[in-house]
Amino acid sequence: MMILASNALGLVIEFWKISKAVTVSYADGRIQWEETKSYSKSKTKEYDEIAMNHLLYVTFPLVAGYGCYSLIHQRHKGYYSWVLN
Repeated sequence: MMILASNALGLVIEFWKISKAVTVSYADGRIQWEETKSYSKSKTKEYDEIAMNHLLYVTFPLVAGYGCYSLIHQRHKGYYSWVLN
């Protein structure tokens, strides 16, 4: 029960954070979001963009490398099971 409550509280906090940065609307059968003006002018957005660029340079080679390793060294029934793994 404690784990469920902890995860639920974390989920609520994450939705609150997203609501501070993004306005979500539903129109024409599509979910659309726009950045709030306070977020788009803040330093946080600049820092988020820098962090995402750095993470991209680290995670992409790691994921591609593990995909190649898995394809060569592990047994898969087909390409679909390799993609899911």
